[in-house]
Amino acid sequence: MPAPTPAQRARESMHFAVSSKPDYEADLQRAARATGVPIPSARSYPDVVKARARSEAYDFDLMAEESPAVTSLLGDVDKARIAHDDVENLSAIERGLNKLKGALKAGYYDAANTGAEMRRVIDDVSDVAFSPVTALIDAYAEAASPALAQKLYRYDRESKKAAAGEREGFQRQAAAAMPQSDSFIEGAVWSGVRSLPATVSAIGASVATGSPATGLAIMSTSTGSSSYGEARDAGLPMSRALAYGISQGTIEGATEKLPMEFITKSLGKVKMTKFLGEFVAKEMAGEQVATVLQDMNTWHAINPDKTMGEYLRERPARSAETAIATLVNAGAMGAIHMASRGR
Repeated sequence: MPAPTPAQRARESMHFAVSSKPDYEADLQRAARATGVPIPSARSYPDVVKARARSEAYDFDLMAEESPAVTSLLGDVDKARIAHDDVENLSAIERGLNKLKGALKAGYYDAANTGAEMRRVIDDVSDVAFSPVTALIDAYAEAASPALAQKLYRYDRESKKAAAGEREGFQRQAAAAMPQSDSFIEGAVWSGVRSLPATVSAIGASVATGSPATGLAIMSTSTGSSSYGEARDAGLPMSRALAYGISQGTIEGATEKLPMEFITKSLGKVKMTKFLGEFVAKEMAGEQVATVLQDMNTWHAINPDKTMGEYLRERPARSAETAIATLVNAGAMGAIHMASRGR
């Protein structure tokens, strides 16, 4: 018997196919492929095959790692019956909340490291300022008791080692807590969230005291101390690191002056539209100027091998990152403003 022609095969196939619903058939065949069930068997038990395909569509090991709360919820069959249609949305919400928590946690460790860096500045400056006195005490201790002199030397060495370990620990914990980003925009958002603990603390201090100078002092000192530590870790001598830290802190304080004055005066006292409009305008301008000047300062002091072309090529991305982070901060300030007004 001769083999059927393509036209004959199409005619026979369509004879059986026209009675099927295309979308239903596509879903069924997709489910059969996902579960490995033969198509004829799938047609006999379509609901069972589709249910199995849906239940096997998730990587539950990965879900348990990324969304433990959702995984726990699905472990209860009664709750799973209600939630199974929203598994992806629920998992995305939990992942987002976990990332938010991680960014805030990184900000907390940044603040803790800033405190450690402040102590570093004080210790380094004190070592230089009181070096004649220290030398005299060491000489006296050596003459009076060599054993005591050795103990004092070991104590000083171990104290410095412990302080360095503390700073490294805070930096390591901040890096570990910071969430991984899937895009540039997401990374900028989490960067903005990460800065919130320090920003809110400084603003809270200004609002509590009624003086913008309080928050500006906190911001300037924090930025200056962190920058000093950055320079020292990069191998700069104390004098150059101190100059770098002071300049970075000065830029921070100068560019935050207008938004800090506005917040201190207006938080909880004006309409939301006026508050957000003025705050975003002042904060955006200040942050963009700070990014340009502080990046230039870092280039000159810490990365002198970078070319002007490299610096300029970084500007669009750095400007966009700053803008997104500023909007994140504005959202947080808007929420605080609303809460302060009691509505």
